[in-house]
Amino acid sequence: WTEPRGTWAGYRWPQVSVHRGKLQRMLLTALVARAGPECIVTDARVTGFEKKPDGVMLECGTTRTTGALLVAADGIHSAIRRQMRPEEGPPIWGGRVLWRGTTQARPFLTGASMIMAGHDQQRFVAYPISAPDPNTGAATLNWIAELEFDTKGGARRIGLAVQTSMTFCPRLRIGCSIGSIYPRSSVGRRRFGNIPWSIAIRLTDGPKGA
Repeated sequence: WTEPRGTWAGYRWPQVSVHRGKLQRMLLTALVARAGPECIVTDARVTGFEKKPDGVMLECGTTRTTGALLVAADGIHSAIRRQMRPEEGPPIWGGRVLWRGTTQARPFLTGASMIMAGHDQQRFVAYPISAPDPNTGAATLNWIAELEFDTKGGARRIGLAVQTSMTFCPRLRIGCSIGSIYPRSSVGRRRFGNIPWSIAIRLTDGPKGA
């Protein structure tokens, strides 16, 4: 089956897939151009905050910085959230492990299409995150290999996710579990693990990758 995305699906805004590192670099460049290089502080770990009558004070170890507004974007193990919601405890792992990577290859269909193969427990996703090279025709394709593990009988804390994935995939190679994504059965049908899989094609905006 197929389904449109972005403006093709009737939305006002397009769906665009880009390289995360390049997007972050673009945002950094724009911020420095508007606010100056001194607005960026590197090698600083947020440890907490303190409310003030006229704003907030951010704590980065022994360093203190004041401002009118604090936006907590310090990751899944956020110190700011832990201070605001101490009763929550560490993040809960939902049982999914995702291996991500990029490959140089020719894009498919519209040049901006996404494919999904598998089911809820095993899935492979691929889509372009760059425009094709004018000389080779190859684009940067982002791919995700996903496995879901049973968490009913064990701990589900985020910290155990890597240990769990290494238990199932000691060398952290996709082939140890995802390698069965393309075997042929006796009748020549494609199977995903032990379960037949289907391919979903999602058509995103534009004839070429963003």
